[in-house]
Amino acid sequence: MLKLTANIILIVGLCTHASQVGAQGQCWENTQVFPNAISLDYPVVLVPGFMGFEAGLGVDYFYGVRDALESKGVQVFEVVLSPVASSEHRALELGSYLHRIVEEQGIQKFHLIVHSQGGLDARVLLSYEYFSSLVVDVITVATPHRGTPVTDALLEEGDATLISRTVEWLGEGAAQVLDSNLESPEGSMREALEAVSEAGSEKIEHRYANVNTLPIYSVAGHSSSGIEHGICENGTYFSNFSRSDTLNFALRATGAYLESSFSTQDVRYHDGLIPLSSQVYGEFLGCIPADHWDQVGQPLGPSHWWTGFDHINLYLALVDYLAQKERGAEAPQCYEQ
Repeated sequence: MLKLTANIILIVGLCTHASQVGAQGQCWENTQVFPNAISLDYPVVLVPGFMGFEAGLGVDYFYGVRDALESKGVQVFEVVLSPVASSEHRALELGSYLHRIVEEQGIQKFHLIVHSQGGLDARVLLSYEYFSSLVVDVITVATPHRGTPVTDALLEEGDATLISRTVEWLGEGAAQVLDSNLESPEGSMREALEAVSEAGSEKIEHRYANVNTLPIYSVAGHSSSGIEHGICENGTYFSNFSRSDTLNFALRATGAYLESSFSTQDVRYHDGLIPLSSQVYGEFLGCIPADHWDQVGQPLGPSHWWTGFDHINLYLALVDYLAQKERGAEAPQCYEQ
């Protein structure tokens, strides 16, 4: 169990993923054509998940996404939050970041596209009237809105030294990701894990639900055995997909744990870390065949020749969705090939 929990700590923050096939046609292929320019009135802010980084371990968290969006004329900001902290703490950091942009550049509104824990951070952020006034809408990708048994398993260990040993085990590379000034690495890690646990996310739901009326959209990653699932058929922008993703090798231990765990959720369908049912919140845009790493384009995963998943196209599709919403489209359409 110690080996499994060490692996979980390392990979739980690398969050990713969303959906593929457009509700009105195929809009999820590698050959998907988007307009030369995507016109948005407001910039996009990319918000990372647990242990998120901007240029840690030699790669960006949202690998290549900012460059791709900027090539279409979209103004993009990538926020760097404390990699290991509670969602309440990270939400205030996100709010301070937005306020600084407002003060320095005069921008008044933002679209938030968030991954994993970043979605919980955004929901806490919206509970503050001022910060909520700066946000147009939020798209969550693979956010554990109802937690994940993976972190529950870690928290049940009750071994405070396990966290410090794991942080130490990550070695010098962790210095690029973790805040070296953390006064209490164990405490901060535990707060972060509690935020994405089933009990912790339930607290966030009770405390921050219905505090605002801003649109929140969600996308769910799916990389478990068996691709037919009714949840995916309910997507309003991406419909169900026909091929199953191959789970990244580093996520197979946690994936196997989810498929064998006894939980209040149906955890047999997941992205390697987050149950599919936990990723659905607000207006559900649909599923994508990608595990938690694939969703943000981490290059450590296997090739996607089978599903054809391209995380860059995912974010282009999401931003184009926001652009259509800005133009008043009631049911935005994916572009046909």
